[in-house]
Amino acid sequence: MSSVIVSNIPENCTANEVQDIFKIMKIPNISNESFGIQNSKSRNASSGRFVVLNFQDKTDANDAIKIINQTPMIFENKQTIIHAAPYVTNLNSLLKTSLANIAVFNLPPEMTTENLKQIFGEFGTIISAVVQKPHQNVKYSTGYVLFEKVAQADKAIRCAHKQFIGAYQLYVHKTNNNSQVILSRVPSNFGAAEIENYILSIVDTEKIPATDIFTYLPKLSQEPLQSKKLQVTFTCKTRQIALKVIELINACPININGKQHHVQAQFDLQMMEANQSMNQ
Repeated sequence: MSSVIVSNIPENCTANEVQDIFKIMKIPNISNESFGIQNSKSRNASSGRFVVLNFQDKTDANDAIKIINQTPMIFENKQTIIHAAPYVTNLNSLLKTSLANIAVFNLPPEMTTENLKQIFGEFGTIISAVVQKPHQNVKYSTGYVLFEKVAQADKAIRCAHKQFIGAYQLYVHKTNNNSQVILSRVPSNFGAAEIENYILSIVDTEKIPATDIFTYLPKLSQEPLQSKKLQVTFTCKTRQIALKVIELINACPININGKQHHVQAQFDLQMMEANQSMNQ
């Protein structure tokens, strides 16, 4: 049996009304005679209501996904875009560990989840996707995509990494193979070049190449509580490399004009939190 999750159900739409809409869409061979609308725990979902449809045949499930995603839902004379995807019971575990889970950095700020699905859908079946919008002084979005198969994620990385959407060059990586680091209390007169020079000066680059430390350019933003300090985030190639870099940064202050400035380094949990809140 194959199951499909249909999300973004309008708040005041009943299960019977949803069934009638699926009949109008001519969704074939739904196995469950009745279903209830459930509330998602996802904090980022625009509408946290969804239903799960069961199909005896995977082909019918795939056909249903295509029909639903290509057909706007008309309810109370208003058009609503609902989303369909393969239903995965252990999604949270997959988001943390699956080799089919990728992160897409440096997306245009206006990028939406639907845009992301359209762009990366050509590489395979998408189970879940979300776009994290810019915050503070950051001028680009970050996307997260979980594919049905590892080979599909690998293809997305091969084809999309360092490609451009307008003026924005994309950086695409496996999320579980990359570790994001955040630095706080960084002097406000520092830029990306100064950050790179400082970190490369304390790391043995013969053992850890610079390209393994910075898989994309460091991102600078203003600290929310300290107007004269900056935050910096960057992504290492592996968690082990990130851990070593964090240890070195915390042990080696920045020397500016004979004065030592202590910055703080730690794993940035924002990417994991965004993954956990992905809307199925």
